[in-house]
Amino acid sequence: MHRLQRSLIGLLVLVAATAHARVISYAPYTNRFATPAVQHRMNRYFVLFEAGGIQPTGVGMPMPPIACCYSVGQIVLYDTKGESEPRVIFPTDGVSTAGFSAVAVRENGGVPTILIQTAPSMNPATEPTWMLSTDGGTTWKKVPLPAMIL
Repeated sequence: MHRLQRSLIGLLVLVAATAHARVISYAPYTNRFATPAVQHRMNRYFVLFEAGGIQPTGVGMPMPPIACCYSVGQIVLYDTKGESEPRVIFPTDGVSTAGFSAVAVRENGGVPTILIQTAPSMNPATEPTWMLSTDGGTTWKKVPLPAMIL
C-alpha cells in the first residue's frame, strides 16, 4: 500500500509541475499557419509570421510554403489589448507575400521595434536583406548586416 501511495504522490507532483508551464496559443488570433517572432512573451504587441497558404508535406502534417531557404508569407502585428486591429506590416502593400528567414521584436515604451531578414525576390541567387522598423512596422529601412541565412 505504501508503494502505491508513493507512486500516486509522485504522479501528482509531476502533473503539478507541468501544469505551471505557460503555453501561448495563437489560435484565437489567426486561422493561418503562424510562427511567433523572437519576442518577449509579456509585450503588448506581438508579431506572427503567417504563411500565405499550406502545402502538404506528404506525412499528413501541413507546412508553410517554402522557397529555397525562406518561408513564404506575411508579417502581422497584433495588439494584446485589442485597441488596434491586426495589420500586415510586411510586405508593406498588405496583400503580397515575401520570403522570411528571421523575425525578431523588441518593445520599448509601448512601441515595437522589428527586425526581419527577407528575400527581395524568390530567386535563390539574390542576397537576403535585413529590414528594420522602429515604429511598429509603419516604415522600414534597409540595415547593412551580414547576409547570413539563419
